[in-house]
Amino acid sequence: MIRLKHETVNTFEAAWSGKFPNHCSGRWTLTMNGQNITCFVPKEMRTEPMGTFGSYLRCGLDENWEEYAVEYEDGMRKEDWIKKNHEWMSHISPRPEDWDSIYEAFNKEDWRYGCCGGCI
Repeated sequence: MIRLKHETVNTFEAAWSGKFPNHCSGRWTLTMNGQNITCFVPKEMRTEPMGTFGSYLRCGLDENWEEYAVEYEDGMRKEDWIKKNHEWMSHISPRPEDWDSIYEAFNKEDWRYGCCGGCI
């Protein structure tokens, strides 16, 4: 059987398990077509922000104990992030379009420390 390149469409989803008030105490799960493939993500990355580019919210209390929220941009843009992480992603798929999809899946759920204000 001959399989054409464009026939295979992989769907990637990333999920972060951390929730308020301990949002930073979670773990990443990565799935491809519904199958858990988190084992391909380096262990040191499974419990940290993924570092993808986006707008994030930092919450806290100021010196008068008033709540504040500041929006800021942080992280690596897709091309740079893929360049940095292509080695482990190539074990999932040799296709750059899949690497784009993996980035987008993590980017959709990425977070930063201080985003929920739960440790204040």
